[in-house]
Amino acid sequence: VSQQIKALEQELGARLFERGARGISLTEPGRQLLGHATDIIRRCQEMKEAVGGAAREITGEVRLAASTIPGEHLLPERLSRFRTEFPQVRVTMVVSDSERTIEEVAANRADVAVVGLRPRSEKLRCDVFASDRLVIVVPRDHPWTRRRKPVTLAELAEEPFVLRAPGSGTRQCLAEALEDAGLSLAGLNTTLELGSNEAMVTAVLQGAGIATVSQLAAA
Repeated sequence: VSQQIKALEQELGARLFERGARGISLTEPGRQLLGHATDIIRRCQEMKEAVGGAAREITGEVRLAASTIPGEHLLPERLSRFRTEFPQVRVTMVVSDSERTIEEVAANRADVAVVGLRPRSEKLRCDVFASDRLVIVVPRDHPWTRRRKPVTLAELAEEPFVLRAPGSGTRQCLAEALEDAGLSLAGLNTTLELGSNEAMVTAVLQGAGIATVSQLAAA
């Protein structure tokens, strides 16, 4: 592969890859070449389909990784519709927290991931798929269910809090929102850390405290 790359760089008269302490990345000419190459492959496929008549049936396998909220609330319906449109494509999906889901794609154990946490890696491309919002959930008999004015940060910090375990997009989004407001996760009165949104909602229903969860999960 190295010899092929070297020969291509010599032919084009440009460096395509940058090699550094953090690994290998594309140079600007390399990114331009990638765009052209992708377009050429697409055009070749279109040519084959046009010359060969009707497009062949799409077959194969898609390895999908998803964090908890997309995996449980967004993707099942969409995968059902995908199955109707592409019955010969086999889809396998692994559901985990956001950090592990991103690792699945980075390690090439999954083709695509749907997560609630934007990856920091420059090696991954990220596109917006859907939107969600975090909401505070409390037991039905909690005093906040009868109030009409906003909850203050001081009041939030006093309540027993059910927190999502490390690695989840929900926890990261909450941490960033608190940091913007001058508070931190350490400032919360955390009584439980749980590994799933369903467990958090159940804990709140049982009176273990309040929690911040996805609006989809709360619904």
